[in-house]
Amino acid sequence: DAKKDLGDQIADTNTKLNNTKDQLTTQINDTKTELNNTIGNTKTELNTKIDSTKTELENKGLNFAGNSGADVHRKLGEKLNIVGGAAASTPAAKTSGENIITRTTQDGIQIELLKDSKFDSVTTGNTTLNTNGLTIKEGPSITKDGINAGGKKITNVADGINAKDAVNKSQLDNLAAKQNATDDAAVKYDDAKT
Repeated sequence: DAKKDLGDQIADTNTKLNNTKDQLTTQINDTKTELNNTIGNTKTELNTKIDSTKTELENKGLNFAGNSGADVHRKLGEKLNIVGGAAASTPAAKTSGENIITRTTQDGIQIELLKDSKFDSVTTGNTTLNTNGLTIKEGPSITKDGINAGGKKITNVADGINAKDAVNKSQLDNLAAKQNATDDAAVKYDDAKT
């Protein structure tokens, strides 16, 4: 009977299709689980590697060195202060650095000397300027105790006008010439000793 045979074939085909569907669903679910596990593991590994690399880079940071003192290490993201001593709060902290100021610029850090700098002493060649005054080695000096020409000529001195002005040689020569002129015209007395 053909109808029964056709029904059996349809039932058999449905069973095979259901079995194939179940197998495919199982394979898809297994593959999905495997992919999820692989993706999860890969994500975890990548996150661990990223965190490790980030920590390594942050800790590696940068080292800075100056003319003296120990190197300074900063992790990436940490601030490094580069300052002069201009804002020093104690006398011990006030070195020549108090004359230095730093400014951040678009390109980096600019280190500048203050326009109105303060020093305890400045020496250039044989000349020293300090709180005592100006001294030239083996030469003149202008100190708080006075002016010492150091055996050198003082030149280009203007004529003194006021009572406390210095006079120059020209003024003394004129005075000597006037004195000689009056000496010749003055009355002269003989020595009374005989």
